[in-house]
Amino acid sequence: MKLAIAVYPLNDFTEKQVNEYLKLAKGLGYSEVLSSIHLTEFDFFEQFSSFLNIAQLVKQNEMDLCVDIGGKMIDVLINDDCLLTKLKQAYIKSIRLDYDFNAIQINKIVSCTGINHFVLNASTLSAAEVIELIDHTDKTIIWEACHNFYLRPQTGLTMDFFKQQYQIFNDLNIFVTACIPAMTHPRFPLFKGLTTIEAHRNCSALQACFELVESKACDGILIADPFASIQELSAIQNVLEKRPLSISFDCDELATKDEIMLLLNKEHKSRYDISEYVIRLLSSRQMAEYGNDVLIRKTKTRKYGDITIDNIGYLRYSGEIQIIIKEAGYDACVNVVGHIIEEDMWKLAYIKKGYAFYFQQREGDV
Repeated sequence: MKLAIAVYPLNDFTEKQVNEYLKLAKGLGYSEVLSSIHLTEFDFFEQFSSFLNIAQLVKQNEMDLCVDIGGKMIDVLINDDCLLTKLKQAYIKSIRLDYDFNAIQINKIVSCTGINHFVLNASTLSAAEVIELIDHTDKTIIWEACHNFYLRPQTGLTMDFFKQQYQIFNDLNIFVTACIPAMTHPRFPLFKGLTTIEAHRNCSALQACFELVESKACDGILIADPFASIQELSAIQNVLEKRPLSISFDCDELATKDEIMLLLNKEHKSRYDISEYVIRLLSSRQMAEYGNDVLIRKTKTRKYGDITIDNIGYLRYSGEIQIIIKEAGYDACVNVVGHIIEEDMWKLAYIKKGYAFYFQQREGDV
């Protein structure tokens, strides 16, 4: 899966900081950079000049460059031979066509610059529109698609529509990229996260990436907000490499040190046969076979998100660890050891699907 970042013209970062960000991203497996020359907040010629500086840095870091353009800016570009020459010299791999473009404009860009790699708007085009465009443009063109990112809250796509659009482009063998937000440096003018799926606006980069990968409705992921943190950049790579998830929990006040140690410093995985009430951990079931004499103690009602361990009241099951996924009541043979923090509850859906994970005691709760 292709990974991309975004760097926009006239940003508040120095050339050195931009270069360091590109190096960091490339080292973590990101191969493409999206920029833009149609930000409505800025003068076109000022941002074009700034974009050329970004293009040079992208080239130096041996990454691919995609430039976003749309509306009247396309006419400004194609009617200025000087701008077209500079665009040709900017080592651009592809041009993303955001809105208000036509086949005549595309063909002129190809003939004047030699650029023949175009990225369509995956969020706004119907199958008929895509087919008509392809039929009337240069046959050497390589097509991709990239979804919009939506600045304004409550305007992002639903997952159902997202999947519907993917089918259109997939049927035409066109590669599709989706956008996720990064909240370390959310982009102007609203600073609300640049996301394709509205449900991802306020969630972590890790969660957004997980849901996109599981949707099987995109072939690439773009972190659309600029200057994501190393944690956000790494999170995407962790998902793609299927590294174990980290599940943070708060210890129950009655939990013993021995019980807590049964959770920590080991990789866990759920059993395939999921119960209505609990996720049973395969690793702990194997350990229970060798005998873990967990003592009976005072315990409590088991609630969603609780982590429990069977005690010797359940005989050979003593030491088996479960995660509660439906309120299960009180059981004297089951000790409540901790509770998964709210921010990590979404991960339970993926644990049930077989993703490996490890427990981590919440910082400050040790």
